[in-house]
Amino acid sequence: MFSDNLVNSIKQIGSECGVIADNYRIFVPYQRETRVRIYRNHAGPRFPERRCRAGQGGQQCC
Repeated sequence: MFSDNLVNSIKQIGSECGVIADNYRIFVPYQRETRVRIYRNHAGPRFPERRCRAGQGGQQCC
């Protein structure tokens, strides 16, 4: 199980981006978890502040 802090931070990221993150599919650089799918940011390490989420129309980023 993942900690409540991780889940809450994911929800907060979703809220800040104007995205509902209830399925926790977000993009964060340098980290990967299997069940809470946290992916590397495709923009690369030059944009560590950029967080994206997979949506039906592609990625939605802050």
